Amino acid sequence: MKIILVAFLISILVHQGICYDNDEFVELAPVRRRNSSGCFKLVRPLIDYTIKMQTRFDEQGYAFETSAHKALAKITLLVNERFEKLENPKEPANDKSNTSRKVYFLEDEYKNNWIGAAHVCRSLGGHLANVKNEDVFNAIIEKIEALKASNNAAKHGFWVDINDLSQEGQYQSLTSGKDATFLKWDDTEPDNKDNDEDCVEIRKREDGSGYFMYDIQCEKNNYFVCEILDE
Repeated sequence: MKIILVAFLISILVHQGICYDNDEFVELAPVRRRNSSGCFKLVRPLIDYTIKMQTRFDEQGYAFETSAHKALAKITLLVNERFEKLENPKEPANDKSNTSRKVYFLEDEYKNNWIGAAHVCRSLGGHLANVKNEDVFNAIIEKIEALKASNNAAKHGFWVDINDLSQEGQYQSLTSGKDATFLKWDDTEPDNKDNDEDCVEIRKREDGSGYFMYDIQCEKNNYFVCEILDE
């Protein structure tokens, strides 16, 4: 089943021909200009995550639980959303990078697993926060600190888009499909506890001495940070 699923996803990539260029969607209308290898790299974490889940349940020898069904369904929705714009192709929009700014929205009421959080951010017109550098990291920390006056969410972790689902120890951005350009691990991180921690959260150290990144199970329900372009 997993082989069929992977083949199906790859065929979508080759057929649809959409990928990221400088962190934005680029629709490549002429078939000869499509770069399927770049698009495959973009959704490879989703494919590898699906294979990992399928393998895990195959080894256990029982039917998928409801939570697994939901997780796989969210993966499918997320992948479909990435290509649905090609149903009605449009000319690439003008570059608005000079007149737009990025807004970081913190979901501090409802928790979700990593895939579910990514789906919510996409539904809002953005994506899980891409922590490119220390400035972005600090901007997110300021948002988390501002929550203290209203609730206890600041005591918990927040999902960002970094993961090593494709290859253990190689941390990449889900947004760009490229290696993460900024990582700020706690002293004992990443530890890949039980060989099952592939997604990254930002959380305050237990002694309160600062915020760091931690690798944890992607299935864990967490708060999360969405990055949205404010035009």
